Amino acid sequence: MTSQSRKHRGYATQRLLAERWRESGFAPHCHAIGAGEAGSDILDGPPGLEVEVKARAASMSLPAALRQAHARADGVPIVVWRHPGQGPATVGEWTVTMTLEDFEKLWARP
Repeated sequence: MTSQSRKHRGYATQRLLAERWRESGFAPHCHAIGAGEAGSDILDGPPGLEVEVKARAASMSLPAALRQAHARADGVPIVVWRHPGQGPATVGEWTVTMTLEDFEKLWARP
């Protein structure tokens, strides 16, 4: 896969997630940022979350993706993963990764 096609797949993945969250009411005002732009991949997303979206091969490093999310975290950083073979029909099956410490902070919120 070329660099350009990876960038297009990444942005399409961000858009699919933002559309799902808007339509479900989970984050009714969220939107995807452009590929390669700085900041959270999903703006105006769920309150308190810093969202990083990855549409990569399963071999990508979980710790590296979490470090990227943590580097700019204003909220609890999470990484949403679109795995190979997953598309628009399987958005609900994508996975979410976060550190145990962040999970504990999120779970303990009132």
